[in-house]
Amino acid sequence: MNGKMTAAVLYGKEDVKIERVPIPRVGDGEVLVKVQVALTCGTDLKVYQRGYHARMIVPPALFGHELAGVIEEVGHGVRGFKKGMRVVALNSAPCQMCFYCSKHQENLCEDLLFNNGAYAEYIRIPRRIVETNMLAVPADVTYEEAAMVEPLACVLRGLHETGGSYTALLKVFNLPATDYKRFHAFLYQQECNLPVATYRRRGPRRLRDAGGSERQVA
Repeated sequence: MNGKMTAAVLYGKEDVKIERVPIPRVGDGEVLVKVQVALTCGTDLKVYQRGYHARMIVPPALFGHELAGVIEEVGHGVRGFKKGMRVVALNSAPCQMCFYCSKHQENLCEDLLFNNGAYAEYIRIPRRIVETNMLAVPADVTYEEAAMVEPLACVLRGLHETGGSYTALLKVFNLPATDYKRFHAFLYQQECNLPVATYRRRGPRRLRDAGGSERQVA
């Protein structure tokens, strides 16, 4: 696909410009996605404030990494996806070959591939992400909901690593990321039907159970 698109380009600390740039060309195993929804998470905010991310993005570069959209073009050799499909593509994919990947710690992969450019009309999805971290979006799931898959996956991994520990869950509520708090609370309540903590910066911490009743805890 030829032509140009509008995109946000990160140049450095608090320096983002909206520009017209070439539409990415896809290679073998890759797809081009027309972005329908792009989110802004805490990492995007930190990158904007600091001007870089040690591993994820080095300016100047297309910005943004959480998205959902529609496949516009499919490269040679792509299987399971076709033009017109609604998809959510994560922004990274492990190598599946290093020490950490062999230990099921893909988040620590020594050759983790990152992809940026969600704040644009189109984004190219590399082969590795297409093969391992791109999902078809069901008809009854909105683009907004689908784009939340990556932060939801972070929460699920956290619960898995802690064994669903209620104590660990309480500690999460000391963090400022409100979307992650909501995910933890919702998933924990749905799965275990146990009390869900609501953390308050001022005053005592309280618990709200599945029925909505609250009680103070130390």
